[in-house]
Amino acid sequence: GMYSISRVQIDHCYFKNASIGYAVYLYNLQYAHETTIRNTVIEECGGGISYRPYYRSYSKLTVDECQFLNNKGYEKRILEFASYRDNARNNDLFLEYTNNVIEGNYFSWSKNYVARLFHISQNDRYFRSTNGGQGCKFQNNYIANNKVTSLHSQHESQSCILHWHQSPTQYSTKDIISYNSFINNTAPSILYLANNGNPNPNNLKRVIVKHNSFSNPNADTELNAKDLRGVGVPVQATENYWGTTSEYVIETDKVDDKLDVATAEAVD
Repeated sequence: GMYSISRVQIDHCYFKNASIGYAVYLYNLQYAHETTIRNTVIEECGGGISYRPYYRSYSKLTVDECQFLNNKGYEKRILEFASYRDNARNNDLFLEYTNNVIEGNYFSWSKNYVARLFHISQNDRYFRSTNGGQGCKFQNNYIANNKVTSLHSQHESQSCILHWHQSPTQYSTKDIISYNSFINNTAPSILYLANNGNPNPNNLKRVIVKHNSFSNPNADTELNAKDLRGVGVPVQATENYWGTTSEYVIETDKVDDKLDVATAEAVD
């Protein structure tokens, strides 16, 4: 039961044709402090992994060397990683998503929400990190030929491949998005860095976006950081390949931070 499980391990599994819901749905595991999914294939399903721990737990999810292929979902995602709303008090929540292949997936959303292939979000109010200043990792993944679309016009511009929520924290943690390849994906934004609306820069983490390759001609923008405008939290987005070597094209077309002279730099 949810009160007694302390560790979950899924290894060398194959999920196919779970057309309605998520292939792996982990919810309300109050004491599952370590969850590992490795060497697993999720193919032609309605969703990938939903991981939503509850309160009073140290929760770490590791997804490594998995494949997510040709899944097609409605109001689902390849990965939903989020605390369970305001009940996740005192929750240390970490993600390591590494060495995975995500290819040929299509996800749509018609309600008043944003379509996202990946939804990474620590709880808005209570997230904290105590593991030496290290945040979440999204590294060495291959994300290609995927498409997301929102059928609700209000949120179409915010639809994206990877949605990364800037959560408040009392510690100086850093989330790392590095050594990933985003190739030929279709979405308004490929990487969307969101802010919870808290203007205090001391309560937000810093995101490092480094050594990634972005080449998505069907995307409106590769990196969207406009939600961080004015909060004074820079995003280190250096040494990436943006599909061009033109600095003008990168600044005007590939990176969207919507800055003006009165705001602090959102992307450096």
